[in-house]
Amino acid sequence: MTRLARHYVAAIAVIVIVLCTFQLLRFPSTPTTSAEADANPAASRYDKIQKGWQQFWQSATGATDAKGSQVDDKALKDSSSFGEEEDPPKMGNDGAWATPSVLSSVKPTKASDNTATAHPFSASWTAGASTAAVASPTATSKYVIPADDFEEDEKAEGKKLTKPKYLPLAKDFDPTKHVFDVPENIVYDPAGPRPDQVILLTASDGKGHNGGIENIMETTAENRKLYCEHHGYINQFVNISKYDMKGAHAVWAKLPAIIEAFQTHPQAQWVWWLDLDAIIMTPSVSLNSLLLSHASMRKAITFGKDYVHGGNKKTGSRMGEKDDVDLADIDLLVAQDHNGVNAGSFLLRRSVFTQMLMDLWRDPLFVQQPWEGREQEVLRKLIVNHSTVRQHVGLIGQRVINSYPQGGDIMGWREGDLIVHMAGCWVSNHCQEWWRDFWNKKKSV
Repeated sequence: MTRLARHYVAAIAVIVIVLCTFQLLRFPSTPTTSAEADANPAASRYDKIQKGWQQFWQSATGATDAKGSQVDDKALKDSSSFGEEEDPPKMGNDGAWATPSVLSSVKPTKASDNTATAHPFSASWTAGASTAAVASPTATSKYVIPADDFEEDEKAEGKKLTKPKYLPLAKDFDPTKHVFDVPENIVYDPAGPRPDQVILLTASDGKGHNGGIENIMETTAENRKLYCEHHGYINQFVNISKYDMKGAHAVWAKLPAIIEAFQTHPQAQWVWWLDLDAIIMTPSVSLNSLLLSHASMRKAITFGKDYVHGGNKKTGSRMGEKDDVDLADIDLLVAQDHNGVNAGSFLLRRSVFTQMLMDLWRDPLFVQQPWEGREQEVLRKLIVNHSTVRQHVGLIGQRVINSYPQGGDIMGWREGDLIVHMAGCWVSNHCQEWWRDFWNKKKSV
């Protein structure tokens, strides 16, 4: 062995030893004891925070695993962890805040027998190197479970109900770098998805002002739990503090949260992203009856309407006319206010197009821009400036899924609207007042 080669070997050995030592120091193999807590207060605080949030979310939502059993601390720790670069968030004076990734899996009814159609967007789209492979009926990717890996529960009345399984993310799957899987043979029912194919997604890092609304986590958790239980939807919470966002604003973490939701529920076809500062006001309204079936989608979409920005100024692009829009192409349902598309409440469908959209939306070039609207502004630009994207977008009336506390008949909440979103309430410092007012007005299931 030459002298130079020996130097290389020695250098590599030193690097390996340093890395191993670093990992052992970062991740102790045993739980923190009282003695260790005195010596390592940061580790003690982490354990306390982790356990505190798990207990809160289980009591507020009845979090269960795929078998219907109460989710224990270890299961939640295994399925979701804090980001390595930042401190865990706090909740209350005792620091009781941690990170569940899975909520209760409910038992929805089966879909109707309406004729289903395959998605028209070609599955030949080749995702970038950072995306997960498209699933195949014969050769599934390493991130997807087989289509038959679901449980069938027999009810007393003789009906078989599909119970979705929760699939923890593979260790090498990073929602900030990969996208969810889409089976090549995925089929969408024009009558709308089954309840177990719909996810209501809530995400937070425990930070942010949320307009100073008191107990917003507790009230939101209960409000959405009841709605999902009533309709059979999947109710999922993601703690976004676990994502390494490379210094980007926290709002960008909604994208990996959506990807994680799809990936952990392989049977799901739609994710409804709903900001934390929104109340479900009329829980009797189902998403199929409101906008996810072709019949309701046809009523909800504002065909021919101009896309706008800053102060209702026209952008030069518009939603297609009714005769020109193929509802089978629609993968994103979103509303706009006077400032343009609002990303506080929208629905995304699992599709090859949506894989592409998620990759484009989080492009580092966009994330690094100093745009005031951040991810919302990027989404508007993608829609307004690209006809291929517009082909897959349904611009719906604002009050369908994004009513505001104040405003006229186009924007302001009216009796019977599904939700009210406190967007911009902090400008006039009315968040707590409006939240309390609408909370007392909401209907019960």
